[in-house]
Amino acid sequence: MQRFRCCACGRTFNDLTGTPLARLRHKGKWLDYLETVLDSRTVRSAAKRVGVHPNTTFRWRHRFLDRAKDDRPERLVGIVEADEMFLLESQKGSRKLDRQPRKRGGKAPLRGISHHLDCILVARDRSGQTIDAVTGRCALKVAQLVKHLLPKLAPQALLVTDANAAYPAFARAHAIAHQAVNLSAGERVRNGAKGAIHVQNVDGYHRRFKESAPRRPSDMFDELGWNAAGKRMIGNGLHHDTSRGNHAAITHIVADDTITANPDIRTDLDDTTSLSRRVPDQTVRIVKSMLLHSG
Repeated sequence: MQRFRCCACGRTFNDLTGTPLARLRHKGKWLDYLETVLDSRTVRSAAKRVGVHPNTTFRWRHRFLDRAKDDRPERLVGIVEADEMFLLESQKGSRKLDRQPRKRGGKAPLRGISHHLDCILVARDRSGQTIDAVTGRCALKVAQLVKHLLPKLAPQALLVTDANAAYPAFARAHAIAHQAVNLSAGERVRNGAKGAIHVQNVDGYHRRFKESAPRRPSDMFDELGWNAAGKRMIGNGLHHDTSRGNHAAITHIVADDTITANPDIRTDLDDTTSLSRRVPDQTVRIVKSMLLHSG
């Protein structure tokens, strides 16, 4: 990787200096590791498959996930589905617990919604853009919707939710178009002026979330964000070049966050028009640092 020298202070640096990927080794194996993350492999299993030490894959996981959590849209537009879910709170990784330790997969000591459960708010529009937030350990409140959801809603968005009383109160207070689906009464889908009214997209996100291994909610959201970013990269035509043992590499990033091909680096792309597709800023940073020429 090319290094540069600052004319003012004389220090040297490269493209990754000051980023979470600085000083990481084995760049030629990063895409192989990405595939193991998309397959939800453990740290040790990924290390064995890629051919590196488990400490290396552990470091990669945390460095990569640190960038994935920033992959959030600025605005949700059109029909926006929102729903909350509750998971048993976890203090995994904490040096001090504010309760007695429990075995993995334990149960909350109280029935129903209580301070033992983390409330997780998820909102998705019909294009698949998603925001998520851990709002606290209590039932969802209007103030939490104002903090986490209101800044992300486009002015003309139609909010579709279940029958939770916090949503209509939030919508009325901020003049937001709102439709509710009464799931408890067996209602699933109905036709509306702007399209089908349902919360099945966000429920599907909940399902994939729950299928993740039990861990802290913030870590699970980081991994879901990384999986989505990785699938977008693959969908944009980034493929492994097994014929030469190298990876397809795209390293030039232009100002408007589109990607252009470096003519000095061999790329193996089925669709060259994918080089100009827009991708999230977080994904751009990962692609820029991740797909460096390994030759």
